[in-house]
Amino acid sequence: MRDIFDAELNLFVRPDVIASLHENLPMFRDEMFDEVVCDHVFEHMNGEQVKNAVHAIRRVLKKPDGVLVVETPNMSGIARAWIEKQYPERELQKWIHGEDLGGPFDGHRYSYSPESLRAVLEEGSMKIIQEIDKGLAIRMYATPWG
Repeated sequence: MRDIFDAELNLFVRPDVIASLHENLPMFRDEMFDEVVCDHVFEHMNGEQVKNAVHAIRRVLKKPDGVLVVETPNMSGIARAWIEKQYPERELQKWIHGEDLGGPFDGHRYSYSPESLRAVLEEGSMKIIQEIDKGLAIRMYATPWG
């Protein structure tokens, strides 16, 4: 059985650990986790913070088989949906800017296309093993390499 930790800055979800991904996760030892899931997290950090987060995640993932799962809004898909009027504009605005849920990290600070997300992960010494285009979102699975 695998241990599961919820590390969050959002105290409303009652996390197991209060942590900032971009601060090296000092509470976790090297190669501690089989999998790290960042589900709609990266877009809430600036570019430098995301680079630091990928580095920290790579450190805590087991080598060579640990998996990072990242899902973030897909700006290419959102732009396509906007042009083709596939969704109401108000709905697409939420995907672009985020929602105000009363927290300090609600707004989106950075946007990703599949190409830019791939580049950030690869620059952080992560190898993409699967990529799923979900239309308005992109999901990537990556393992540490190098």
